[in-house]
Amino acid sequence: MLSSVYQNINGKDVLSQLLGDLWVDIDFQNTQNEGGVSLTNGKKPEALLKRIINLATSKNDLVLDFHVGSGTTCAVAHKMGRRYIGIEQMNYINEITVPRLQKVIEGEQGGISQDVNWQGGGSFVYTELMELNYIFIDQIEQARTT
Repeated sequence: MLSSVYQNINGKDVLSQLLGDLWVDIDFQNTQNEGGVSLTNGKKPEALLKRIINLATSKNDLVLDFHVGSGTTCAVAHKMGRRYIGIEQMNYINEITVPRLQKVIEGEQGGISQDVNWQGGGSFVYTELMELNYIFIDQIEQARTT
């Protein structure tokens, strides 16, 4: 059912369908290998991230993901024409996240690719912490008490 949900920048009522807080139309099954990346815990479907990014951003906006993990948020943002920053402290970025984003650039057709007519392209840059920070990580990992 369409109803007046919000007003646009000019104060004009905009008709929309309220989605609610239970999105049963998004499949959470079999997402562990979506994007050609195997990650079994905490991985979200690209369709969920597409909905969230659509609700909160416009083309060329900046999306920030503080726990990039397998890179789903960055992959979806890239396919949707958003700029993005992903932050990750785990050491699997070169084995999981970077290859996934490279596949996105090459035009992989998983997840939301067909919905947004994704054909590939673009680029990304990533950096790592300075070597000194690895010393702190090692010290934290070796700590015996808090």
